[in-house]
Amino acid sequence: MKKSHIISEIARTAAANGERPLGLARFETETGITYTDWFGIYWAKWGDAVSDAGFLPNKLNAAFDDEWLLGKYAGLAQEVGQLPTMDELRLKRRRDPEFPSWNTFARLWNKTETIKKLGRRGSLLASPVCR
Repeated sequence: MKKSHIISEIARTAAANGERPLGLARFETETGITYTDWFGIYWAKWGDAVSDAGFLPNKLNAAFDDEWLLGKYAGLAQEVGQLPTMDELRLKRRRDPEFPSWNTFARLWNKTETIKKLGRRGSLLASPVCR
């Protein structure tokens, strides 16, 4: 696979995506050009390939505010009538793109920490859900 072909495919798919380059997984799906076609051959990182094609690499998402996350979690707990399970968090995310991914909660706090944080906040533990 030639470097010029990969660069042209990055540009083509970015043009079809509102001038925003695709992430690696979607690029592979759309073009059939895989990680092994370029990694260690032309570039060490996907962002380097995107830069060579004339685009700025994608930025990482900013961290969510704890209070906002707790509010989202408490709201879902109110909806389901209990502390949400991982599957309930996943389903909520699928139905509501504004809801954080389930692993955001799992990465930040375990259930014990979450209950303590909610208790300090007073939003969820004051409700019948946790009585």
